[in-house]
Amino acid sequence: REGHSGDYKSGPAGLVSIRDGKTPGEFRFFIHLDQNGGDCTGEVDGVARFTGKSTAEFSQQGDPCAIRFTFSHNQVEIKETGGCGAYRGVGCYFNGVYRRAAARKAAAPHRKS
Repeated sequence: REGHSGDYKSGPAGLVSIRDGKTPGEFRFFIHLDQNGGDCTGEVDGVARFTGKSTAEFSQQGDPCAIRFTFSHNQVEIKETGGCGAYRGVGCYFNGVYRRAAARKAAAPHRKS
């Protein structure tokens, strides 16, 4: 369950950001969706709970939106399992495969000679 924190991308504008949660059995996430040249956008964030070694689910009481996360080989597959229309445009979904973005390396300090 460890090692999933990071940023995952799909195309030029799709982003999933995953960070450690308060307990080892959960993580915080943020999903930004931008499809069809900006015709369909959306964002959702929350806390997902692990249901298996590489799977997690997001749902909140009183909200029909539910999302399944499946981690494998430096990527995460997102699948809406409940209606998340309040968080995105009509006709597009948070579904997709997002690949882990390379971590940025800090620039070496510049020394004057």
